[in-house]
Amino acid sequence: MSRVRIIRGQEWARPVRPVRREVLSATPELEEGRPPLLFVPGFGHGAWAFAEHWLGHAVSRGFPAYALSLRGQGGSEAAPRTSLRSYVHDVVQVAAGLPRQA
Repeated sequence: MSRVRIIRGQEWARPVRPVRREVLSATPELEEGRPPLLFVPGFGHGAWAFAEHWLGHAVSRGFPAYALSLRGQGGSEAAPRTSLRSYVHDVVQVAAGLPRQA
C-alpha cells in the first residue's frame, strides 16, 4: 500500500499574499535579442541600489535590465509576515513576468 504525503502542507494552507512590487527597467534602443538581466538586492536595499550605475551599464552592453525591490523594501508595498519564502515568491513572479527568460 502506498501512502500519499503532502510534503509542503503549509504552502497550500497559507499561500504567499501578493503585493505590489517596484520594478525599475532600462532597455536598449536597438533590440539585439539578448536575454534580460534581473537585479535582486539584498535585505535593506531596493531597486534604487542598481538604478544609478548597473542598469545603465547593462543597457550599454545591449542587455535589457530590470531591478526589483522586494516586499517592504524600496518602493514596494509592505506586507505583514514577510519571510524568505515570500521574498522568493517576489523574485519568481517578477522573473516570470519578464518579456523573455532571464
